[in-house]
Amino acid sequence: MPGTYSARLTVGDAPSQTRSFEVRGDPRIPVAETDFAANGRFLESVFGAIVGLRDGLNDIRDVRSQVNAVTGQASEAGLSGAETLQAAGAVLADSITALEDRLFQKRRAAQQDMVAYEGLLNMQLTSLMGEVDGSDLPPRAGVLERWNDLEAEWAVEEAALVRVLGEMLDEFNQLARDSGVPAVIMRGRPRAVS
Repeated sequence: MPGTYSARLTVGDAPSQTRSFEVRGDPRIPVAETDFAANGRFLESVFGAIVGLRDGLNDIRDVRSQVNAVTGQASEAGLSGAETLQAAGAVLADSITALEDRLFQKRRAAQQDMVAYEGLLNMQLTSLMGEVDGSDLPPRAGVLERWNDLEAEWAVEEAALVRVLGEMLDEFNQLARDSGVPAVIMRGRPRAVS
């Protein structure tokens, strides 16, 4: 974003040095300040969705791992209610896997896989961000239209994340406590549907 900025450099015990500098837009492109602002708002919105999706994936993967551990402990200990807990754990783990499969293409391991397997929501958002990032021009109409589609898709999937990490996990945890095994600890942040 064009403007005047300052940078401070500190090395070891030496006194800090601060310098101001100006960032200018591409002089070949006549762009208004409002275009830069629109570009920045767009990138912040898309990046926010990407971060939310990534954090959600990390959270559900962690929860699935813990669910598998808890159900294994209950089963190994032969606790009463272990079968019910295992069934609830399987439902929760399956819901997590289904959600993960809608958000992230797990089969992409090599460059040629980009063609072989469909890009899911995470890749579509990243690609969309790449259409605008680094450009001095505001987002084009087609990019904004695609963002509206992806934003609506993300809202649905974010609500599914909230359900899995809220209601479904709470039900599982109650069964775990009733069976005498530790509950799953949600290490992530509290979630709210945006």
